[in-house]
Amino acid sequence: MFNVTNNITINCPRFDVAEFSANPDTYSQWYGGIHQVEWKTSRPLIVGSKIGFITRMLGIPVPFLCEVLEYVPGYHLVLNETGTSFTLQTILTWEENAEGQTIVTLQNNGGFPTLPKPLARLLEAIVGGAFLRASIHNLAALKKAMERKECKVN
Repeated sequence: MFNVTNNITINCPRFDVAEFSANPDTYSQWYGGIHQVEWKTSRPLIVGSKIGFITRMLGIPVPFLCEVLEYVPGYHLVLNETGTSFTLQTILTWEENAEGQTIVTLQNNGGFPTLPKPLARLLEAIVGGAFLRASIHNLAALKKAMERKECKVN
């Protein structure tokens, strides 16, 4: 298993950041690699919602499906990727600091439970490193998108 956690402080109110970043329709604006979003269940986002995504790996479209396991608007969102041999859980949390800014934490946990252990460990090290780099980039893109929206805290 790999576990990658990063956070960033955004100079916008927590509920504004949470509303934007929890909305799957905005993922392509800040969550790298997401090229297409398709709701498999009806809106709004609730526990049990299923959302299909298409990303690209080595130029090849790769579809995957996520289910919302937990969602408390403004506080946290837990998505679980389903339907493949690769497990992935994404957790977003939003907290407010003393200055009224938002601390966004992005956590990705995953692994290859169906593969032989030596191969799984190798792939988890490689994929975990890729998720670490991507999460830093994704949070920076979220910060840029939010602070451009003129929702700044005084």
